[in-house]
Amino acid sequence: DMTVAWCTKRAELVFKCVKGFMIEMASWGGAELKNLQFLVPK
Repeated sequence: DMTVAWCTKRAELVFKCVKGFMIEMASWGGAELKNLQFLVPK
């Protein structure tokens, strides 16, 4: 019960970090980022 909620919160936090990291990398160079986005599930 608690683990499901904890995992959901953890997953949201991880996705926020990944998204922030991708936005940061996008300002450096976009080619590799576009390849990465296909690997990340929506």
